[in-house]
Amino acid sequence: MEVTAHSIDEAMQVLDRTSRATVLKLEDQYLALPDANRFAAALRQNSNLRALYLRRDCIEHQEVEQIADAVAQNSSLIALHLGGNNIAEQGSKSIASALAVNNTLTDLRLRYNGMNEQGAKDIAHALEWNTSLTVIDLEGNRIGDSGATHIATALKTNSALTSIDLRNNRIGDSGAEALLAAFEHNETLTTLKLCDNPISPEWQQRIEAALKRNRPTRVLIVDLADSESGDLKISCTSIGGKLVATFSDIENLPDLLKRLCEQLDLCEGRLRLVLPDGMMLHELPSTTKLRDLMKTLLPSSCKVDAAQCQTAASDCCQRLSSAVMGLTPQLAF
Repeated sequence: MEVTAHSIDEAMQVLDRTSRATVLKLEDQYLALPDANRFAAALRQNSNLRALYLRRDCIEHQEVEQIADAVAQNSSLIALHLGGNNIAEQGSKSIASALAVNNTLTDLRLRYNGMNEQGAKDIAHALEWNTSLTVIDLEGNRIGDSGATHIATALKTNSALTSIDLRNNRIGDSGAEALLAAFEHNETLTTLKLCDNPISPEWQQRIEAALKRNRPTRVLIVDLADSESGDLKISCTSIGGKLVATFSDIENLPDLLKRLCEQLDLCEGRLRLVLPDGMMLHELPSTTKLRDLMKTLLPSSCKVDAAQCQTAASDCCQRLSSAVMGLTPQLAF
């Protein structure tokens, strides 16, 4: 359930442990330090929230320090959007510290936060060790060539990230060259946004060619090896065997569909089904309907009302609606 709060008091009600909200949007407000402290304390105790939007809330480094500490201790949040604030270099350190210990966050948006080169350096260092984050947005942070080089260094060891947004960051050819060199070691990154940077067409073309080389090596694996426990494990790996992303939370249907859809796009429709016995593999063509796949895969213990697919406010749910409408409730939808 998605809730838009228009005040900190409304947001606190959503974070109450009895609330069933999974998405909270508190945007275009003023989150002062005392309010940030209250908010962070509640977030530490919340186990239902999956996505948190705190965009354009006048958040600076002191406030984000509290929020980041709460994120470090929270094991349910998978998406954090902090765009349009002013966390600056000091706030970046707090976010980096959270990334060093959090292993559930997969989507982090930090666009237009005045992070600069040092902020990029701190985030990049955390990315060298973080194994859960798949998407990070650093657009408009003026990280420059030096910041891009730090990100490139992280990409040489990071095997989880699939998408990075570095648009409008004053990155030139030297930064682009460092990013290109990272692809010699990285085969998981498939999206790298570099628009609105002073990069020459030659380097742009080289980076795009490297991204294309990564894309064909991916295959989506839906693994039911633990089906008896009622768990559906969706992972995306390279053909070489490196794990890219794993999703096992199937309580939130729109989120599951969104993530599955994203991975299908990255894999260009190539699917591999691992049966419960862990022995047989069936290659499924890109024309295979997701409905038919889900009929085979979903454990009977996973039950979600089909109406949720019809009413979910998600582009990907709309894209997949025809694929899931034919399933019976016993098969999960």
